[in-house]
Amino acid sequence: MEALGASEAVLRTLEAKKLRKGQGRQLESVSGEVRFEGVTFSYPGRPERQVLKDVTIHCRAGETTALVGTSGSGKSSLINLIQGFYHVQSGQVLIDGVSLEDLDEEWLRGQLGIVGQEPRFFRGSVAENLAWGLGAAKREKLEEAARTAHCHEFITSLPRGYDTEMADGKLLSGGQRQRLAIARALLRDPPVLILDEPTSALDPSTSRQVSLALKEAQWSKRLGRRRTVIVIAHRLSTVKDAEQIVVLENGVVAEKGTHEELMSRPGGVLWRMVNDQQLPSA
Repeated sequence: MEALGASEAVLRTLEAKKLRKGQGRQLESVSGEVRFEGVTFSYPGRPERQVLKDVTIHCRAGETTALVGTSGSGKSSLINLIQGFYHVQSGQVLIDGVSLEDLDEEWLRGQLGIVGQEPRFFRGSVAENLAWGLGAAKREKLEEAARTAHCHEFITSLPRGYDTEMADGKLLSGGQRQRLAIARALLRDPPVLILDEPTSALDPSTSRQVSLALKEAQWSKRLGRRRTVIVIAHRLSTVKDAEQIVVLENGVVAEKGTHEELMSRPGGVLWRMVNDQQLPSA
């Protein structure tokens, strides 16, 4: 019965992709501006529970926006909406001023680089895992992305370098896996990079290494400028350098501003999170 339920879900997903693929607009160029305008959202089957309520956020092109909040505040729901996994009940999500509802889904996801908490790897070589979904990427492109993500050195120390078989990646440390995931995202050189708590499961020392890789990843050679970065932040060190911090609480925007602005408000939501160690410093 479990297999039957899972199979039905898979078939629904495949059918949805078949019906919607190739529809909608494809923009000639993308600056990376992302807007949430009056977004209200509930997950399918749970219309009575609004996880986002009239949320308005402007993620400016080339800047980093950090999403902060306790579990269940709506951070991951915003990330799901950007990727087009769900549709809003009211309001709209826009990229470069165009509603996601009007864009081709496959094209949209090609503009996004995603690095999650638990990156997935497959049986095959390091090179094959980095180029997953891209076909045969040129070795110089692989190495360029790996250097930017600060993982070229440990890759070349492996028995067969980029041709080393990874199995499922479990033999690598958490920090190495995350840096490989960053390199994989950078291979597409996307105008928008989305980071879903990429350092939450790492110790402070390893987290600093990954944070350094993320700073390098903000520059896009193809675009000739900084890419837009949207990060769900688990640590204060991830937040401090962001041009904008958006603090979510129970599905609404509680406050937003720079680190300095928000920490200058004693009793504010971010101020309380830091002082109560809900947002660790490292």
